[in-house]
Amino acid sequence: MAQYLGANLGPIGSFDPTVVARSGLNAIRCTNDPNAAVGPCRQWLSDLRALGISVMMCLDGATNSRDWRTGITIAADAYGDLVTWWQICNEPDAGWTGDDGPSLEQRRSEQVSSWVMTQAEVTDRMRMARAVLTPKSFLIGPGLCSGRVDWAQSIAWQDVDAIAIHPYAKFPGTPELNAMIDDYVRLGKPVWVSEFDMSTRGMPSALAQDKRLVGAIGYCWSDIQNPGFGITDTAQQPKEPLFGEFAAIAKTLPRHTISSPPVT
Repeated sequence: MAQYLGANLGPIGSFDPTVVARSGLNAIRCTNDPNAAVGPCRQWLSDLRALGISVMMCLDGATNSRDWRTGITIAADAYGDLVTWWQICNEPDAGWTGDDGPSLEQRRSEQVSSWVMTQAEVTDRMRMARAVLTPKSFLIGPGLCSGRVDWAQSIAWQDVDAIAIHPYAKFPGTPELNAMIDDYVRLGKPVWVSEFDMSTRGMPSALAQDKRLVGAIGYCWSDIQNPGFGITDTAQQPKEPLFGEFAAIAKTLPRHTISSPPVT
C-alpha cells in the first residue's frame, strides 16, 4: 500500500490548510512562486506540517539554466527546512510519441501546461538541484506524462531519489494503468504519482492501495484551479461522491505531526 495520498494545491500559499486537512490527506504538492512573500508562505507550510501533511514542492518555471539555478537557490533558502520532497520540473515528455513524432518546438507550443524539455535538459536540472539543495534533501524527478518509458530510459537518474508519473487517461484496474506503473518501476527507483485525474472514480483508492507506489497526489483540490477536476467546488465544498471516496481511503493512511522550526 502507498504511504501517501494527497492533492495538488497550485502555487505555494493556496487554500487554507485547515480546510484541506478535512479530507484526511497526508501530503500536498505545490509549485514555488518566486514573487510570493516568504513570511506568509513559511507560515502556510508550517501549518500544513502541524496538521500532519507533508509537502512536495515542484521547482518549475524558468527555461534558462542559470535563472533556474538562481530560482531553486532562493527557494531552498526560503523553504528548505519545511519541504519534505523537492520535485524537479514537470511533464518534460508531454506530447512525445517517439523520435519520428512532433518536434521539440511543436511540443512546446502545443503542450502549454507542461514544461517540455529534452532528456539532456532534465538531466542537467536534476544534477543542478542535487548540487544546490542539501545532501539530505529528497529529490523526485519530473512527473512523466507520456506513458512512453523509452523517453525516460536515456536519462541518468542517479541525482534523484525517486521518479514520478502522471497516469492521465488511465483507469483503475485496467491493464494500461498496471503496465504503465510496471514500466517505470523497472527504471529502478521508487515511484510516485505526482498527478492523476481526481475526477476519475476509483482512482485514489486504486493508487493508494498499490504497493508499487510511494504515494499518489491527485489533480486537483478545487474547481477553482481547473473546472471539473477538483474534489471540491469553487466554494471548496465537497463534490460527492468524489470527495467521500477520496477521504475514505485517505483517512486510512498515517498522519503524524511534523515538527517545524519557528516561523520567521
